[in-house]
Amino acid sequence: MIKKLLPYNGCRQDHGYTLTEVLLVSTLVGVLAVTSFVMLADWHRKEKLKAAHLAVFHLLQQTRVQAIIRARVWSTQDTLTSEPYNFSESDANLSTFAQRMAETDKFTITASENIVAFDARGRRTTQMTSTITISSPDMASRSIEVDVSGKIKIMPGVG
Repeated sequence: MIKKLLPYNGCRQDHGYTLTEVLLVSTLVGVLAVTSFVMLADWHRKEKLKAAHLAVFHLLQQTRVQAIIRARVWSTQDTLTSEPYNFSESDANLSTFAQRMAETDKFTITASENIVAFDARGRRTTQMTSTITISSPDMASRSIEVDVSGKIKIMPGVG
């Protein structure tokens, strides 16, 4: 209907896009692609940090359950050297485990104890609270705390 109202211009064709339209759309697509790439990279880093954090949490839970089931002292080293982990004795510690679970060596793992042990009742064998913190280069971090009673707590993350 609008075409019928406009006067006929013999120089202009009625199909295709102008250079301005093509440049505008190309610029918008480029900006969206760069923005989404940056957001995806940030999300991927956060997910690796979260995966390492949860893997350590589940390892501590599994170690505590094994101590109760076996009715004897059981440590994270015992859990890591048995099935399904099969770590060597020298690599069976929380720092090495978290690095492997994160699939990167860019994270910093700080643990007050590198090997945590539980007794047959699921309590800690030492009378101190252990804290394991996993930090990324951009200062995002997640922590896990194991208190004297054997309770394993996920602490609020930063970043």
